[in-house]
Amino acid sequence: MLVRVIFAFTTLFFTACSLYASEIIGNDHFHTVKSGENIAGISKNYNVPVRRLLELNNIPGNKELKSGDQIRLSTDRIVPPHPDNGLVLNLPEYTIYYFRNGEVAGTYPVAIGKKNWQTPRGGFRIANKVTDPAWKVPPRMARVYNMTDEIIKPGPENPLGKYWMGLTLPHIGIHSTNKPESVGLSISHGCIRMYDKDADELYHSIDIGTPGEIIYKPVKTAVRDDSVFLEVHKDIYGIVGDLLKYTNDILRKENLTGYIDEEKVKTAVEQKSGIPVKVSISRIINLGDSPSKSGNGRLWHTVP
Repeated sequence: MLVRVIFAFTTLFFTACSLYASEIIGNDHFHTVKSGENIAGISKNYNVPVRRLLELNNIPGNKELKSGDQIRLSTDRIVPPHPDNGLVLNLPEYTIYYFRNGEVAGTYPVAIGKKNWQTPRGGFRIANKVTDPAWKVPPRMARVYNMTDEIIKPGPENPLGKYWMGLTLPHIGIHSTNKPESVGLSISHGCIRMYDKDADELYHSIDIGTPGEIIYKPVKTAVRDDSVFLEVHKDIYGIVGDLLKYTNDILRKENLTGYIDEEKVKTAVEQKSGIPVKVSISRIINLGDSPSKSGNGRLWHTVP
């Protein structure tokens, strides 16, 4: 009963506090590959999810990079609905957003649950924080893989790494990992893996009781400088189905259909680049009357 009350309170918290105007943050540049570098290392250095880099550069996951290759590194993204203070994990973009005083204080690439063992959605709070945690094999994992319920002590063999941030969602936590190459992929058994340096930073930034929400938004929209932008990711869990229909439904709910180029929308959905692309046919006048906090021109957004 207590857990249900916590979930209900968290949901109400986000409903009441999360609907700020969306903004587009980040930048777009290129990285020249050095000898010995790989996608996982570049992902870690620039805090860009592995899958995002692969899709943005049309690189097969098993391709070896060559010295001198140019890798596009776009950290541009549309900020999802959020509270003044707290965390938002958008599963299709493999990214945790950390908000402080209404602003983006950090973005972190993560690994999430595989398709047949999904990371659950919903509101949560940080239930506990542990440095150098021991790991006990969860009951479901022990059953599926015929494992014992042994306890793995802290150390290089412990999959939780050095930092554990437990959620009020059962058996789910945010943690560092002894498999950094997995960050940016759907590969875990529900938990949320972070690079060690990111887990260290987030661990020391948040408190027990910090609210958060795990959402599933493969499509986000924003309006900046009187133009409509669309950010499309893969429907990784197959929840949406027809992604083009889903996108058009969002645009219709947000009263943006009269301002967009249907072919540009279709191309954005087909490419699923994971970065904001302009899809409007012309500049939009007086779409709203509330300026964005970012100061980048007019910017309004409603969330379906």
